[in-house]
Amino acid sequence: AHAARVRVRTPEPEKLLAELGPAATVQRTDDGSLLVGGVEAPAIGAAALRASVELHELTPERPDLEAVFLELTAGKATIR
Repeated sequence: AHAARVRVRTPEPEKLLAELGPAATVQRTDDGSLLVGGVEAPAIGAAALRASVELHELTPERPDLEAVFLELTAGKATIR
């Protein structure tokens, strides 16, 4: 299933990721932001505070509805 992720921008991503720990899944994007899964936005903000890391963006991302639909219906199509 498609889980919600949070887009995060910080000048110190390594410090933030170390504070988030193994529960977080992280995908780095071409624009330098991080897509963090497995951790809600408030918990990311709290981790940034504990690590003394500045956040430039903290935006929950909703899964694309078309992608979710295609994922849910994959392999279920029948040819008549």
